[in-house]
Amino acid sequence: MLTLSKVFNSICYTIFPPTCLHCEELLRSGEEYLCFSCYAELPLNNGSWISPQQNNIRDRLDQEVNMATSLFFYTSDNIVQSLIHHLKYKDLPKIGAWMVDHFVFPCDTIYPKSIDLITSIPLHPKKQKQRGYNQLDKFCERLSKRWDVQYDPEVLIRKKHSTSQTKKSKIERLKSLEGVFEINVSKRKNIQKKHILIIDDVITTGSTIKSVTYLLKEGGVNDVSILSMSVVF
Repeated sequence: MLTLSKVFNSICYTIFPPTCLHCEELLRSGEEYLCFSCYAELPLNNGSWISPQQNNIRDRLDQEVNMATSLFFYTSDNIVQSLIHHLKYKDLPKIGAWMVDHFVFPCDTIYPKSIDLITSIPLHPKKQKQRGYNQLDKFCERLSKRWDVQYDPEVLIRKKHSTSQTKKSKIERLKSLEGVFEINVSKRKNIQKKHILIIDDVITTGSTIKSVTYLLKEGGVNDVSILSMSVVF
């Protein structure tokens, strides 16, 4: 006998069938978020997984981090842009968990043995209240469970509500990030001499990562590594 929820879901599927988040074709059985064609065309950043300590991401971060990887390459209007847009602005935070389930496995041999703690780039409380969630939480929670490493989203605090970094120059980004972040006083003891993995959604110039890396190392962290959903090239 069908439960009420299954009946409701069946009705919703009939009236509003799910479509690919990029090409908008109707999804078929076994497809989730993306059709098979778009899934197969995702631009994977394989090079960063092969050499996490010697790649363009780490160079962009002036080698301030121990290891640096991303799952995808990000360009305007590509499939990854569509995924992250829906993740951030269309109330689909579970895309983050889906990314971990489908694409993190090359990193399973890179990070779990060396990192002590996972944290993420925080939103300003005002923005998080407006959005209703931090787009990185589901990704980090699934990653924490997969690797059996603690996820603490409150290590860093965003004090200032900065404007979008997308169209700013490198110097403008650095200036706009001055005094934006601070370490949560209640977390200082827990991060001493640790190797922390920072999660972000898109790395552009790397200014945000460099800013929080410097802050964490000044606060007593031994090593910082980065895993981003995507990187702009």
